[in-house]
Amino acid sequence: MPAGERTAGARFSWTTEGKYQEGQLIYMELSGSYKRYHAPLTRTIFVGEPPHKVKETAKIVNRSVKRYTIHHQARSTV
Repeated sequence: MPAGERTAGARFSWTTEGKYQEGQLIYMELSGSYKRYHAPLTRTIFVGEPPHKVKETAKIVNRSVKRYTIHHQARSTV
């Protein structure tokens, strides 16, 4: 799983990263597939207490996902 500077990109191949360290951001992606349909599940993990900027960014992302979900749920019932 990519950690540190390698979390800036997407869809990495597995490499040996060594041990995760305090203050490091880790990008984890699991994926399942069925008949060539793929369903990735991505999570970002921070080792230790995240800085204020990381916490605020997470709040913005979560708020945006919630608004998108509510908007599209309302549209799909029509």
